[in-house]
Amino acid sequence: MTTKIMIVDDQPNNLNVLTEILAQQTDYALYTAVNGEMALRNVGRVQPDIILLDIMMPGLDGFAVCRRLKADPATADIPILFLSSKTDVQDKVHGFELGAVDYVTKPFQAGEVLARLRTHLDLRRLQRNLEAQVAAQTARLRELDARKSEFLAVLSHELRTPLTVIKGYLGILAGKAAIKDDATLARMVGLANQGTDRASEMVNVMLLVSKLEQQIALHPSPVHLHLLLDTLAFALQKALAERHISLHYDLKSLPAIQADHDYILALFEHVIGNAIKYTPDGGHITVSGAETALDGGRPGVTIQVADTGIGLDPAYHELVFEKFFRLGEVALHSSSKTKFKGGGPGLGLALAKAIVEAHGGRIGLTSPGCDEASYPGVTVHFTLPPLLQENE
Repeated sequence: MTTKIMIVDDQPNNLNVLTEILAQQTDYALYTAVNGEMALRNVGRVQPDIILLDIMMPGLDGFAVCRRLKADPATADIPILFLSSKTDVQDKVHGFELGAVDYVTKPFQAGEVLARLRTHLDLRRLQRNLEAQVAAQTARLRELDARKSEFLAVLSHELRTPLTVIKGYLGILAGKAAIKDDATLARMVGLANQGTDRASEMVNVMLLVSKLEQQIALHPSPVHLHLLLDTLAFALQKALAERHISLHYDLKSLPAIQADHDYILALFEHVIGNAIKYTPDGGHITVSGAETALDGGRPGVTIQVADTGIGLDPAYHELVFEKFFRLGEVALHSSSKTKFKGGGPGLGLALAKAIVEAHGGRIGLTSPGCDEASYPGVTVHFTLPPLLQENE
């Protein structure tokens, strides 16, 4: 494979010397430029594998040419070796700061030039091979992720039918006199019902994740957040009571937003559900909101869900929004929606992130750290889409 080398020098003698040295290598294709302007004009056409660049040139000097090449994404990765009679350390440091990989001092020594050139060409090839491997592995991982999402979608659909049947028969059993009259049997049927409900919830979560990864079409409608929180608070009433956690919210002052109602309900359910799990008994969860300006100046709302829980180490502030990321040991996994620090499957905040981003918003959190003595808490904040205008 031919290696393309560009030599940039305003002195014909220097060009001749370097051409003679490099012409001994049959796999080198040589291109020359007599000034910086010419080099910049030709670099896109030539696409050299490496550039030997003189520093002291009229017009654009080597430093200026290097600066421009490194500022352009199309040429930024091309290795540059500076050529100069300068031996000043500061000049060499400046060249390295601009992105040069090496420095060859005039007068040229053939062995030194060839050795330095081979070294950086080898490094260039290794870098390209590594980039190609990373790109191939990334493509493979994306393919596997897509297949996993498809599997989750199929699995969710396949599980829904038997769960519906089980739920139906459990309902019939619960109504039988023989079950009602036997406290032990009634309790067993009740626990089976709870387990089926939990399994159905997990199936719904898997289905939502797979749909959001496929960038499904949303069905926006006017959503009044305070009324939505009323509905959710009622559904979470038992879970909050079991842990003696209070939920405070007042979003009445916020205008309605244009969003997918079911997804926004799931968003609040998972964010508040996560707050319940990591807030100790007797704690508080507060939901607040305010009007804000989104990207491009569009009107929207910012929501904050603050808890008085154990907090979160800053190292995990972004990771907790990744799918299947879990804190703590697997042994602490719990199917309960209320158990303190009972880790789930690691989908709640990932799903919340997917919902917010599907609506064109952003999500993040703040916490000074994790402390199970002082309970610094976590505040999850996210933006939601444009407000409804009165004429809409």
